[in-house]
Amino acid sequence: MAELFEAVSDIVVGSDLKIREIEERTEEGAKNAVEGVAHLDRAVDKARNARRKQHMLLGIMTVILLLLGSALTIVFVLKLHHKA
Repeated sequence: MAELFEAVSDIVVGSDLKIREIEERTEEGAKNAVEGVAHLDRAVDKARNARRKQHMLLGIMTVILLLLGSALTIVFVLKLHHKA
């Protein structure tokens, strides 16, 4: 009977080590998940800022092209008007 209790005790001690290792890995996984969420949040913010800057640049380029087109149109119309 004592041998049986000793065997069960050995199994419990061996299981305890495995359980502690599992707990450590679980805590590490939870920490990594939290860090991953933080990285994703920063990535989303950076993507939104980049998209906003792209739209601003597109707007500025459109205004520049419209001004350039208007200026060229005025110049060509004035040249044609002076020739006529």
